[in-house]
Amino acid sequence: MGRDLGLDGVVDHFTLNSDEAGWLRNKTGATRLGFAVQLKFLLWRGRFPRMRLELPPDAIEHVAKQVGVAASELAFYDFTSCAAKRHRSELRDLTGWHECTKTDQVKLVSHLVDVIWHDERREEQVRAELLRQMRAGLIEPPTAAQVDTIVRSALHQADERAVAEVAARLARAEGCTRRLDALVFTDPTAEQGDTAAEDDGTDQDEDFVESVLADIKAHPGNVSLNSPLDEISKLKQVRAVGVPEKAFAGIGVQVINAWRARASASSPSHLRRFNPELRHVLLAALAEQFRASGFALEFLSGELQGSHDPAGIAFTVLAAQSGMERENIRDRTLEGHDSARSRGKTIGGAGVTDEAMLSHALHLREQNHSLRDIAARLVIATGKKKGRHPHPQPSCACSATTTNKPATSTAADSPAYFAARRSFRSSGPCLIHPGRYGDRPSAMPGRETRRTALSRCRATSRSPGSRSR
Repeated sequence: MGRDLGLDGVVDHFTLNSDEAGWLRNKTGATRLGFAVQLKFLLWRGRFPRMRLELPPDAIEHVAKQVGVAASELAFYDFTSCAAKRHRSELRDLTGWHECTKTDQVKLVSHLVDVIWHDERREEQVRAELLRQMRAGLIEPPTAAQVDTIVRSALHQADERAVAEVAARLARAEGCTRRLDALVFTDPTAEQGDTAAEDDGTDQDEDFVESVLADIKAHPGNVSLNSPLDEISKLKQVRAVGVPEKAFAGIGVQVINAWRARASASSPSHLRRFNPELRHVLLAALAEQFRASGFALEFLSGELQGSHDPAGIAFTVLAAQSGMERENIRDRTLEGHDSARSRGKTIGGAGVTDEAMLSHALHLREQNHSLRDIAARLVIATGKKKGRHPHPQPSCACSATTTNKPATSTAADSPAYFAARRSFRSSGPCLIHPGRYGDRPSAMPGRETRRTALSRCRATSRSPGSRSR
């Protein structure tokens, strides 16, 4: 049962005027009451009631008093009967309301596009505008599925119209579309050829060829001296696009944000498959977002504490000076290592291997013993660790060093040790998993195991030359 409208609502929407009362002259009983109720409900809600439960109880009482019929008589009126359908047809002729036709749907979509194309993309608001327009045109709402179809069609055509408008503005700017294509095409001059190749199923976009847009959207990573330099380079690339200032004039924020989100979620290869107008608009919206966000340099401490313009001359001088100092420290560190090796000194901890241990390790390895078994059978003969077993990783280096080192090198020679480790990583059987040889992809020549790759990354991150200031 519908809710009561209250006295004001009932009087405003369910009071019969003299003309409407005259339409009831040849009707009596439940038919008279049902006809009057359908009439006032149509004028109130813009459609006919589907069942008695949609009618407010106080509205039924008010109409029943006006037509001189008891409210309980409405229970005998069937809203799905042929008589009720005949009454609805008669009411359409009397009031001017009509059912929604195909022609009406086309006109409704066209009107919606004119209203929403520049600033509205919310379905709820578009649906409310559609119902208001149908009420103004005395059109009964179609089914819910048809209403959804009209709304989606209007949104699609509105977006196409907005894209065409902005694309025309971009095309009028000299060279703007060419610079926008350069963001996603690694070779802008071959745009047509790339598009045709993609349509044929032979995508010429290689993963290792990175477009300018992919570089701009890349995460800055860990903070270092190169981070602000890279971000400034990205900002310069965005500013070089030169999107006209009034390219998005009159376009709502909702529409522009939707374009930006779509461009951000699309990879360069996907953007290349879009039609040129849509691609230019999406890239222009994304470029404007990057340009508006900008880039700021902030010193948290020191004499230059505060925010500074990264494009200024002061930051350029500081960046160049810091880069030179970093390179000098790295060069001095490497020179110190070379000088120590030339004097016969070992970089790192003292060696624990000797010729006898190396020979024994190689003999055990030839018998297909595992790395841990080899380490358990070796014993350190000298030094502070005398009598202990070496770690499995140095044992692995022992086996590789005996096979790969030059005859003139010593076991404790640091360059030979590290050269042997590199040789062990790139060729030979897998010592970490005994019994697995060339049929294992990670043990094939030129490949690395996951463990050795991680150890190399750790060694690289600890090197003085790679330390960021």
